[in-house]
This record gives sequence, C-alpha cells and structure tokens, in this order.
Amino acid sequence: MGLLALNLAAGETIVPLTAAQLERLGVEFAQPQPVNAIPLGEVPAMVTVPPQAEAVLSAPVAGQIEEVKVARGDAVAARQVLVVMHSPELLAKQQRLLEAHQEFKVAKARYERERSLFADGVIAQSRFLETEKSWRQAQVAYAQARAELAALGIAQAAIARLIQTQKLDGRLKLASPLTGAVIAREVTVGQWVDRLAPLLRLTATSTLWLDMEVEAARAERLRPGAPVYVEPPGARGEVFLVGETVDPATQTTLVRARLTELRGLRPGRKVVAALFEPSAEPLLKLPRSALVEQEGAPFVFVRVPEGVKALPVSVKAQTEAEAFLTGIDPKAQVVSQGTAALKAAWLGEAEGEE
Repeated sequence: MGLLALNLAAGETIVPLTAAQLERLGVEFAQPQPVNAIPLGEVPAMVTVPPQAEAVLSAPVAGQIEEVKVARGDAVAARQVLVVMHSPELLAKQQRLLEAHQEFKVAKARYERERSLFADGVIAQSRFLETEKSWRQAQVAYAQARAELAALGIAQAAIARLIQTQKLDGRLKLASPLTGAVIAREVTVGQWVDRLAPLLRLTATSTLWLDMEVEAARAERLRPGAPVYVEPPGARGEVFLVGETVDPATQTTLVRARLTELRGLRPGRKVVAALFEPSAEPLLKLPRSALVEQEGAPFVFVRVPEGVKALPVSVKAQTEAEAFLTGIDPKAQVVSQGTAALKAAWLGEAEGEE
C-alpha cells in the first residue's frame, strides 16, 4: 500500500509545522461543538394557533352594541373589557332577581316564625311543612336568578350591589376570556345582536404551533421531541405530531411542532423551519471547510504539539456550511481554514517547509 496509505490507515499522520508556519499558511482553528441531532434540511412552515387557544366572545343576551373597545390585531389581556352592550333582557333578569330575593326574604321569615310555633305545638305539622316547602322553593328560585346573572359574566359583588341598591342597569360589559389578540371583529356600534351572536374572535398568543409539509422520506426520520429552529428570528420548538398519511399529490406529510421560544413570531406568518433528527450517539459539529477527503475517506486536521495531525472521522450528515461527525476529541482544536495547504504538505506536495 505504501507509507502514506499505512499512515492513513493508522490515523497517525502528522504534518510537522511551527506556529509561525501555520500562520503564514493562513491556518485557522475551531473547536467542535457537541450536538445531539442531525440536520434534515429546511422546509416552509406556517405559524398557527392551536384550536384550544381560540375563543369567540359572544353576546350572552340579545341587545344593542354600545361600544367596541378593540380592533382587529389589537392585543388584549384576560378580563379586559372589550365590548359594552345594552340589553332589555338583562334588565328583566335583574328585575327577576330582585323579586326572587324579596320572595325569599318573606318565605324565610315566615318559615323561621312558624318553625318556632310548630316547636311549641301552636300550629299543625301540615301547615309547617307547607311553609317549609314554600321557603325551599323561594330559596331555589333566588339561587337560580343569581346564577343567571353570574352566567352573563356579572361578578358576585355587582349582584350584591344590585340587591342592596335596587337599581337596575341594562349595560353589560363583556371581558376577554384570555390574553392574546383580536383576530376578527364581527359587530359595529349600534348593531342589534341576538343571544349567542359572535362579537369578537380571539386567539391566545402564548402558545403557537408550526405547521410543515415535509417530504415523506424525511418525515419518516422525525420523532416527537425532535428540535425545530426558525432563523431568523431565532425561534425554536419541538415536533409533537408526525402525520399518519401522505398527500398523494405532493408526497408530503404534515409535521407539527410546538414553539417553545416565540421570538416575536405571530399567527399566520410564513417562515422557513430547520428540521433535525435526534441522534442515537453524541455528535460534533464543525465548519464543513474542516473536512478533507483522501482516497474517498474524510479526515480533519487537529492541533498537536508537533504541528497538525490528520485524523479519520465518520461524517453522519452535512449541510452547505456544517458537518456533523464523530471520531475526534470534543476538546480538540480543529483546522477550519487553510486545509488545502495542509493537505498539500501532508501529501508531500508542498514546495518547502520554510
């Protein structure tokens, strides 16, 4: 095989060079970066909102819209008042509460009085039981009237204030159920709306997904937990869904990732996502320029006291700029620039050592 071949096989070929010679050759060094995933390339992606993160603010009662405090695209906070409406139905429910409260007070007073009389043997049991029945019915009606107002989003403190002041108010303030943004406005000021009519469509922005159509062969290499990066703006996420079907027209599979770092990404934005396959073994990442090929085998040059040493490596994956490999010490100083001159010296083709 020859001396060179033997040296290559042993992986012990050293190119003796001083620091000054390395500098004159334009040699630069890089330290390997440990990684645990192999790049699978880039794919177009869309930032989307999980279905459970969407909400519709609807009219709990029929009425007229008096004020809409937000527009499409506005950020909103949970419990922030977004819409004010006036509702005759709300007035009727408030009146029903006041009447139920009054009937409950009367029934309760009668029950307590007759309970004492029954205990003393003054009235018959049948009369007391009838009074107790009326009191319990009034209690249920009162609780139901309170619950109807609470279901409209009216706070218990406001209900208590209504009972105390006996003052009706047909204005209903509707608050956001989440922190996020307005994605659609369905009503205008002055419009009459029926019960359950949609007023605003909202979405939470704290949790976003990336939807990607990935070539079927690449999708097969993805698993839940695989990292996904979006550069720019530096957002990242993790795959949690790899579709079970392949689109017959495009031969792609839906892959969905949950974004863990948003970096300003918003729903609807189109981005380019970089996919990675988790590696079963620790890998090292180096600039692709560090690779040298000799007789079909990849090598890198690492710094040693005598100069540099050519070491064989196992390349697991490559991109345009980076190589992912095993076979060297993670703490090694690896030549990243100037490999052509070193290879010439290594093969004995350099004109001189200077």
